[in-house]
Amino acid sequence: MSKNVAAIICAAGPGTRFGGKRKKQFIDVAGRAVFLRSVELFANRDDVKQVLLGISPDDEELVGVKWGPNLKFFNVKVFFGGDERFDTVSKALELLTDDIDLVAVHDACRCC
Repeated sequence: MSKNVAAIICAAGPGTRFGGKRKKQFIDVAGRAVFLRSVELFANRDDVKQVLLGISPDDEELVGVKWGPNLKFFNVKVFFGGDERFDTVSKALELLTDDIDLVAVHDACRCC
């Protein structure tokens, strides 16, 4: 019997060590944002039933305007993450549907 998987993609971090004009998770790599590459990978898997993207409240407008249609297409639940990664994961765990058996936690800045 296959397991139902949820993917939590953590993208709420400030990206201060990166030092760019834009947060690392939002830079383009070959025409697509780094975080979107991870979203697409998980969303296209048959066993992944839920994709949750944790962002900073400061990024709500950027994410909604620039990538909102993509995220809706992939049925991604966007939520506000916390100050630390464990806060973001904790918030995401509260949003899981009852049919989820396994959870994958992925850093949005790590392209798949």
